[in-house]
Amino acid sequence: MCGNKQKKSLSQRVHHCSVCGFKMQRDILSAYLSRYVDPKEETLSIEEARNSYSGMEQSLLDGWQHGSNQSASTATSSKSPISGSNIGNGVERISSKPIARKESEPVRVDETCVASWNPPTSVVG
Repeated sequence: MCGNKQKKSLSQRVHHCSVCGFKMQRDILSAYLSRYVDPKEETLSIEEARNSYSGMEQSLLDGWQHGSNQSASTATSSKSPISGSNIGNGVERISSKPIARKESEPVRVDETCVASWNPPTSVVG
């Protein structure tokens, strides 16, 4: 959480900072840091992330431990990103959650968008 950046291959799943010694599973760390991204400026506030980390550290470590007990081929999610996947007429309802927000912004719990898909019709002639 010192702000040091290190390039990693995709197969490297754990971030271990050579400067400060911080160690965390990289997907969990990325998810945590996404809370501190300003979507308009596309910038990360590492200071805010660092200041809030002590309150979240145990939850993140628990998530890492729980997630590492499952292999990728057997891990399943209880929630699909698509809810009510086919509600008729080529319309799917897709649930989305905000990626990043400032602490002063309200949390949107169930924001939903509707996507419509009409397959092309064949013209015989």
